Amino acid sequence: MSQTPDLFLVQRYDNAMAAIEWLERAFGFEREFVVPGDDDTVTFAGLSFQDDVFGSGTKRPDVDHAICFRIEDPDAHYERAKAAGAEIVEPPHDEEHGRFYVCRDIDGHMWSFGSHGIPKEPGCDISAVVGYRDVWAGIRFMVEAFGLEEREVYKDNAGNLVHAEIGLGHGVVMPTTTDGSKGDDNPWGRTNFGFSVTVDDPDAHHARAVAAGAEIVRPLEDTDYGARGYSVRDLEGHLWHFGTYRPAGTRP
Repeated sequence: MSQTPDLFLVQRYDNAMAAIEWLERAFGFEREFVVPGDDDTVTFAGLSFQDDVFGSGTKRPDVDHAICFRIEDPDAHYERAKAAGAEIVEPPHDEEHGRFYVCRDIDGHMWSFGSHGIPKEPGCDISAVVGYRDVWAGIRFMVEAFGLEEREVYKDNAGNLVHAEIGLGHGVVMPTTTDGSKGDDNPWGRTNFGFSVTVDDPDAHHARAVAAGAEIVRPLEDTDYGARGYSVRDLEGHLWHFGTYRPAGTRP
């Protein structure tokens, strides 16, 4: 039975229509709807990928990206986030697609919590990679303010974060550091926001992206944790990873 996904990610672009067409051609996204704005802008667009949905539109001065979670009681959640120090952008309110509120976390990433979304099959194939100056503070904030749970946290011998998965429902956020400690050769070591996408056939997906002229920043390869995938930038430089790895809890 279809339901609203637990996690719905939004990435806005300078040239939204060109980006939407590129995401369709290079990554295999499918257009659900486009709400046009003035002067060839896009107010909002909904795209689908496998069983997931993805939001886009023209970049605004105050919004580059957003992490949106479906919850049952946005008013109670709002009180929790506000008490923990989240910057409230929009208090709880009703719109045609549901009741929700909008806030920013300690590094300015925009989050939305509410009953909004596009009905699709349960589960999430697209996870958010969210960068923090202090990744441990970012994790604490997500847990204390937003009620997300630590599902996987791996450190190296020096105590630096190697990988983390912080979840709510079927949605997963992968926090990372922006301090460059992962090395200059790691494109994910300084990223502010990106996407990790589970696909069954990364080889075919890679071939499609290459044919569309995508910039491959990490080649298609097998990992030491048993997955296969590659990393790529879209036409405006945002980082994506497509591979067989599936974070825990992203399927019913």
